[in-house]
Amino acid sequence: HGLYHQLIDVASFPYLPDRWPKEIPKALRVEHVLPDDAAVRCISLAATRPSVQEVLAGNEYSGFPVLDMEGVVVGIAMRRHLELLLEELTDTVDVGRVTDFHFVTIRPSLPLEVAYTLFKRMEISHMIVVDNNHRPVAMLTRGTLLPWNVEERIGRTRLNRVRRTIQRPRSFRPDGIQGLYFDDTFFQSEFSVPLSNESLPPALRTSGTDEAGIQD
Repeated sequence: HGLYHQLIDVASFPYLPDRWPKEIPKALRVEHVLPDDAAVRCISLAATRPSVQEVLAGNEYSGFPVLDMEGVVVGIAMRRHLELLLEELTDTVDVGRVTDFHFVTIRPSLPLEVAYTLFKRMEISHMIVVDNNHRPVAMLTRGTLLPWNVEERIGRTRLNRVRRTIQRPRSFRPDGIQGLYFDDTFFQSEFSVPLSNESLPPALRTSGTDEAGIQD
């Protein structure tokens, strides 16, 4: 990992290669690299000084989802900005002042390659994984997608099994839902049906010669 580590030292956040790493099978989804204890530390937009201090204590997380009163994600706040906020000699804090309301969310069921592409193209350091109600599930960082971190999270045995998995042709279930079969698991497409190869984002397209197998 020498080259990777040198680039990480130079950059302000982990470097991701321009191309999808061959070490990571394309069949993986975001949910495969999430921690077992999916609890994520969040901060309320109306947080008090003690609650901000509590969120920051006992961890080294660099970013936190910001929630409204209903628990819906409305932004992201970075640790360094929250720490500066606490340094102000005031009785109250305004989390909104240090919240980035232009943030990126992703669903657990999406292919990991989509997250990888978003990190590269948008040059962001964090993405918030949300459920169907836009409530936080986990925080995804660039470091999560470094090949050796993916291998450590999933395990070499699981990765090797996924690499050998044959992707069955795109098909419809009896109920009409279209998707892909990976490792005998039906992966439902989150896009409109019918779904053509051309209508998919580039990261999800299959080549004409390799539609029956995983492209490593």
